Amino acid sequence: MLAGKFSNLEINHIAFNAKRTLRTANSSQFELVHMHGLSLLKDAAIGFANQIWGINQQTIAHLPAALAVYANINQSPELDINQTDLTAKIGAQLASLNFEMVELLNFLSLECQAIPAPAVNSDIHVTRLMPSDADLFLALLETSGMQTNAEIWNLKKHLYCTDVFRCFVAKVDGVACGLATLYIDNQFGLLANAFVQPKFRNLGCQSVLLNARLQDAKKSGLKQLIVDVVPNSSSERNCVKFGFKAYETRFIWRKVNGQTKPST
Repeated sequence: MLAGKFSNLEINHIAFNAKRTLRTANSSQFELVHMHGLSLLKDAAIGFANQIWGINQQTIAHLPAALAVYANINQSPELDINQTDLTAKIGAQLASLNFEMVELLNFLSLECQAIPAPAVNSDIHVTRLMPSDADLFLALLETSGMQTNAEIWNLKKHLYCTDVFRCFVAKVDGVACGLATLYIDNQFGLLANAFVQPKFRNLGCQSVLLNARLQDAKKSGLKQLIVDVVPNSSSERNCVKFGFKAYETRFIWRKVNGQTKPST
């Protein structure tokens, strides 16, 4: 399991994502249950929010009982396992339960006091959106392939472009070309969604969006930021360039033919 401060941040972020998802009008039923050393994140209404944390040699024996909890709500959880806890024996046990490893993520952190001075890019302008600008964020979000409808948006619009869920838009020559978000929980922040439209890629939009969020976090007095990235990806290299340090690697396991719903 994660260190306390990041654990709470991540759990609260998952719960928030379950509330704000634009893929369904269903209300989240998120709850956190602790069972025999395992942490069960469960939501009967929102598939992606169902996760099990804390699997290791001491807790693996209790996994079948934990899975039964999800069977009762007709959900299939992801298994989020720290690299240091995953042994060949545990992998074999997971495979016997019809799970497969689908993703490897590196988790990085950054002390906000170490955030470098603002980098300037005169060609790309980033704006943090206010609640009244939420429709602009939705319009750009839809260009990334996300689909929703007016009913869902009207129900959940109030959760976007707030002090808790900060939304940023990058523009080139006045044209919106990218978006990114920063979720804040007390004095910690989590860098989440980031998307740049294909024709604007390789112009530095991702770096500018990252820098804007870092400066916003520092200005707001946050203590620390975290982000998860695919190993050896451009996102990881970008974050490292800005001072992020690795603190954990995790394997994500899913049931074969299980649910893999995105969070947006």
